[in-house]
Amino acid sequence: MRAPTGPVKRGAIVALLAIVASGSSIASTATTRSGTWDAAALKIVDQLVKKLHAAGKTCSDYAPWDRALLTADLVRKHLPIPRAVASCTGNASEDLTFEVFADQAEAARFVAAKSKLLCEVSARSKLDYPGFPYVDGGTWLLEPDEQGTADALAPILGGTSKRAACH
Repeated sequence: MRAPTGPVKRGAIVALLAIVASGSSIASTATTRSGTWDAAALKIVDQLVKKLHAAGKTCSDYAPWDRALLTADLVRKHLPIPRAVASCTGNASEDLTFEVFADQAEAARFVAAKSKLLCEVSARSKLDYPGFPYVDGGTWLLEPDEQGTADALAPILGGTSKRAACH
């Protein structure tokens, strides 16, 4: 497979790599709050979404992801399982995915494992993959599609804008 040409959203590349890596397509499986996500972790996401709204930022269609489906996919990929995952739609239909972890070490393991997986898949597929942008809040992450969004939202949310790049 050749690298895409023309303007392609980084999120589209990440989604493609995730599908290739897992053999499934679970991206954006947002559902209702049913399931067994940790209630305290979901409250953290709720607070982050409120900060976005208070700053006048778009975060529509907010919903937690289907826990059973996502957990099965993460286990298959050998990725740490967050305590909660939810997403919303930002400006220009950009996906904003929030993940909350038990501690900073678990969040760091998730970023490292996801980055390693996506970089390996992109190398095998001969895709020019720049890594994924995220906002690091210690025990929580926000993964937007674009680095500029991470840069803009980090100070609003009280996190640090980063990129998990391939080495």
